[in-house]
Amino acid sequence: MVVCRACLLLLGALLAQPRAPSVGADETAAAPQATTITAPRLSCGLRCVADLAYILGLPLRSGPWLSAIDRYGRQDSLSLGDVQRAGALVGLRLLPRRMSAQELVDRGEPAIVHASEGGGHFGVLVDALNGNVRCLDQGVLAVTPLTRFAQTFSGHCLIPYPSGDKPAPGQRPGPLELDCELPPVTAGSTATHSFLWRNAGTAPVQLCVSATSRDCRVTIRGQLPVRPGETVELELAGRARPPRLQLVAEVVTTDPLKPVAYVTLRARCPRPVLVYPEALRIVADRQRPASATVWVSGPLDLAVRDATARPKVLQVQLDPSAASLRDSEDEALIPVTIRLDSGTPLPRTAGEVTIKTSDPRTPVIVVPVELEVRGRVRVELPTLFFGFVPAGRGADLQLPVAAPSAPDFRVQGVECDRTELAATITGGAPGGPYTITVSVPPNAPLGVTEGTLTITTNVPGEERIAIPVYAHVVEK
Repeated sequence: MVVCRACLLLLGALLAQPRAPSVGADETAAAPQATTITAPRLSCGLRCVADLAYILGLPLRSGPWLSAIDRYGRQDSLSLGDVQRAGALVGLRLLPRRMSAQELVDRGEPAIVHASEGGGHFGVLVDALNGNVRCLDQGVLAVTPLTRFAQTFSGHCLIPYPSGDKPAPGQRPGPLELDCELPPVTAGSTATHSFLWRNAGTAPVQLCVSATSRDCRVTIRGQLPVRPGETVELELAGRARPPRLQLVAEVVTTDPLKPVAYVTLRARCPRPVLVYPEALRIVADRQRPASATVWVSGPLDLAVRDATARPKVLQVQLDPSAASLRDSEDEALIPVTIRLDSGTPLPRTAGEVTIKTSDPRTPVIVVPVELEVRGRVRVELPTLFFGFVPAGRGADLQLPVAAPSAPDFRVQGVECDRTELAATITGGAPGGPYTITVSVPPNAPLGVTEGTLTITTNVPGEERIAIPVYAHVVEK
């Protein structure tokens, strides 16, 4: 009896799970009510036997398949000989061979291959096209460069015995195109390509096409079944996601030369260039510089060619080794360090950092910077803001001033440049702190008053400190 392949795989995986120990009547009563069920999974060796039989068009009969599961399904790992014997149980005659990766792909035939990485792993080589090797790993098609495949291939494989009931491979041309790599595409865009499928035989061929990858849509244009000499189009379309687009469709046919084929559409999808954070605020002390780091992320080949900053008190540092820093296997993460160093105090000032990259989509990135250099004198409020002041009432604001690093600190005087404002000093112990009280008198005129409070100190380089003052006197 031939049963659906998916059902056989599921049933075999269930039977391959470890058997639960038997329990007595007393133990049954005390058993917990909650049960955790995990998804069954076949070993890679047995899954390769099923996948190879499938793409060769060999019917997988339930009786022999379950016998193979019963014999090999509960083993933690299978040897090459175990996989060969499991194949024999289901009628798949396999011949062990040792060869190079190039010799294997030159055969042009599917095979079970053994990888040297991960303690030994089995996969099914489907074919090699355009310098890439297409393999099934646990039923999922993966496209790998031949150079990478050669590095992981152990040299051991199982190849099917030649079968006399089928035409020899290469006797007549098969599909015209099975794999295509597009130029780089933009993330979020839709990539589309039409593959031509030609029937070069003498009998009509029926096709059943299904998408096996995420976001892949398949459209068949042409008449089915495909008559001898005629061609249909298989259009694959899907949304591009970084770092690569790979759309896969499985084609099941009635052609004895190609019972199962895979169509793959590939393209590079470079990551967009992003910067984090998008804006900076750097506060430094007069005698203690400060720095901040901006991270530039993007495609793996991204490079920062240059970075500048203004005003001149900002310096940009690029680490020569930063180009080798990678956030993942497909993303570059490059740090750009901005240093603020000034010998004189600087009020809050707007600046910017300009970063030039090697990415043609985002050649220049501008990061806004707010910078401030604090002196030895600490003024708690950068601006004295009264807001609305009712006429006839007046208002007071207190401004703490100190210089912790100057033991002999003194506030020598205060003054306002507007007659509508008054300022007084309280405190006066050596080293401070001081409290400066700024007042809007009750008789201040209606309207907006904008002025400057000037604080005179004995700290070199900070003898005069200007603080903006704003008040709006309104009627009651």
